[in-house]
Amino acid sequence: MIRRCLLLGFLLVLGASLQGAAPVADAFKPGTRVLLDAHNCYPYDGKWPNRIERALGTGLPLAIEQDLAWFVDPHT
Repeated sequence: MIRRCLLLGFLLVLGASLQGAAPVADAFKPGTRVLLDAHNCYPYDGKWPNRIERALGTGLPLAIEQDLAWFVDPHT
């Protein structure tokens, strides 16, 4: 009796997991979803002023990294 319950439980879990597996697997296929990482695409020394616009023009999803640095104002 216990074996039948365990087997039935296993089959139910297996069936439920296989039923939802196809759409999830399709989401991870190469080329299905690409995330552009515009690494430090900010203007630098007055050069490349359109970097951010070019990155945003590629569409979404998009990641633009910001490097943060601490600054202490010597007057305050």
